[in-house]
Amino acid sequence: MVSGPPDYDGVVKQVMRTDIYEEAMKEIDYAHGGLDNKVETLFDGITFDPAKPEEYAKSFPVNNLKGSDQ
Repeated sequence: MVSGPPDYDGVVKQVMRTDIYEEAMKEIDYAHGGLDNKVETLFDGITFDPAKPEEYAKSFPVNNLKGSDQ
């Protein structure tokens, strides 16, 4: 359990390694369109807005946000 919102930006910087992705894509001669922060509907039908990560985290019936006002 965590008290208060996690450091979402810090977590993203640790796990979203665009440098590794870019290097791998060079090997197959592919260039993507760049970073995209658009709202999208995920495979489970839940909409994810990168600007509102906590809203997404709280949308699950079970979550690790202590004191969540669900």
